[in-house]
Amino acid sequence: MLDPADLEYWEQVDDPRAAVWSDDNWEEGIELCLAQIVPYLPDSGMVLDVGAGIGRLAYPIAEHFRPRMIVHAYEPSTTMREVGRHHPVAYTEA
Repeated sequence: MLDPADLEYWEQVDDPRAAVWSDDNWEEGIELCLAQIVPYLPDSGMVLDVGAGIGRLAYPIAEHFRPRMIVHAYEPSTTMREVGRHHPVAYTEA
């Protein structure tokens, strides 16, 4: 398996950003990103998502690892946090 820190790894991966940030293909983009992220996360513990936006990745990661993982999502934008509050998974503000 190639290391995501190597450029060669990313040259073999379709650009997940286009799918994730497209409203037309939101779920498929999330699945594509999770497939790239999840193998490198610990099986339990805590993860910090900095610049989490509305939680498009933080919520699915939390759901995938529940209850073994706590996901902290930090988003400085009050607008993005407000939109994130309406997601079906519980949202709390620190």
